[in-house]
Amino acid sequence: MEALDPGPVDYVVRCISGKFEGRFMHINRKAGELFGTERGGEEVSVVIEDAGLADRHARISFDASSYQYFLEDVDSDSGTWISVRWRRSIRVSPSQELHAGAAPPLLISRGGALSPEEEVVEWLAMYNLRYLLPKLQELGLKTFDAVRDSSAGLVDLLADSFNEAEDRSVLDMAIKELDRMFPRSSCERHRLRFSTRPEPGAEPVTVCECAWA
Repeated sequence: MEALDPGPVDYVVRCISGKFEGRFMHINRKAGELFGTERGGEEVSVVIEDAGLADRHARISFDASSYQYFLEDVDSDSGTWISVRWRRSIRVSPSQELHAGAAPPLLISRGGALSPEEEVVEWLAMYNLRYLLPKLQELGLKTFDAVRDSSAGLVDLLADSFNEAEDRSVLDMAIKELDRMFPRSSCERHRLRFSTRPEPGAEPVTVCECAWA
C-alpha cells in the first residue's frame, strides 16, 4: 500500500454543558471561528448569549503549515480553559494557568534563558541519551546549533559510544525530529516557571522551573 502523506483533519466541537449541551459544530478550517456575543460585531461567528462570554471571547483557528488547530483567548476577563484527559497532551506556554485536581492553580511564566550548552543537555535528556554529552563535547559539538549543523553524520560519529544497541536508533529518531520539534526560527530557548497564584499585594512563589526534558 502506498504511504499517505499527513494532512489536515476536520474538527467538530461538542457542547458538554449549559443550554446547548449535546450540540455539535464543525470548525471552519479556512476562516476559523470566533466565539462571543452579538455585541462583538460581525466577525463573531459563534454567538452564545447568557453564558458569561466576553463580546469577543476566544478563537479557534487552523494553521496550514503544521496541520494544527489553535485555541486563543481574544479579549476575555475570565480566561479560556481547556481540559486534558485520556492521556492526551497539549503545549504549555507563558501566560497560561494550570489546574490539576484539588491542587492550587499554578501560573506559567517565562523562566530563565537556556544557554547554547544547556540546550544540548536538555535535548539529550529528552531521549535518555545524556551520557553522550562528553563525547559530543570531545568532538567540539558544544552548542545546539553545532549539533544541528553536524546532524547528518552524527550517528556515525558516535557509533562506538552507545551503551545500548537501540540507542543508535533513538539518536537517529531524535535527529530526524530536530526541525519539527526545535525549528531554528521558533525554538523555545528558555525555561518555564510554575508559580502559585499570589494573594492580593503579595508576590507569586515559584514552585519549579523546567526546560525541554
